[in-house]
Amino acid sequence: MVPQPSESPRDPLNWPRWKKELLLVVISIDTAIVGAWGPMISPGFVEMAAQFHMSYNSLNGGLGWAIFAIGISCFITNGLSVKFGRRPILIGGNLFLFISSVWAYFAKDYKSLLASRIFGAIGMSPFEVLVTAVIGDIYFVHERGLRLAVWGLCLTVGVGGGSCISGYIIQVCNSCNVDRHVLNITGSRLELDLWHLCLLVWAIHHLDLSFRTGDALQARSGLQH
Repeated sequence: MVPQPSESPRDPLNWPRWKKELLLVVISIDTAIVGAWGPMISPGFVEMAAQFHMSYNSLNGGLGWAIFAIGISCFITNGLSVKFGRRPILIGGNLFLFISSVWAYFAKDYKSLLASRIFGAIGMSPFEVLVTAVIGDIYFVHERGLRLAVWGLCLTVGVGGGSCISGYIIQVCNSCNVDRHVLNITGSRLELDLWHLCLLVWAIHHLDLSFRTGDALQARSGLQH
């Protein structure tokens, strides 16, 4: 088996099969919701541009700063996960996304909306860089390919499905005013974040995720000596 597991029952490589697959399901659903969070607002750009009295291109270009924030924060969250472990960073990312959705729900101007999007983008970064590492922690090398494919599929479905959900909300609310459009989009994101947060907290409460990667590597290196 590669890598060789340690003798500790807390080593994720020694977990029973059901626990590994349950964590994979939670992480995959988590990733799909995070993927939906980003583009979910894009079908409402026309309505929001009218509300904020700005051009479509200006709104689209300004909100693109969130993508830049994801790229920068990925380096930070990756480093923090090495020092403090992946669990607190993943929980922190969920909290950032939840706070961002609440913030966006009550945003009254473009600057507030932009700030909420950048804040939420920081919360997305752990799911951009840490999920593959988590899969590497709990599965042997020959088991990772299928699980990475499942995770990648959930990410793709989330990115495409988020816009479909919010686009449908806008379409069925054609008779609503512009403020209602924005509230419906951010409200649907808020509901996803609530589910997202509750799911991860449940998994962390029921699964032992406290075995640090450093502990595992030290234990496994001891076996090799």
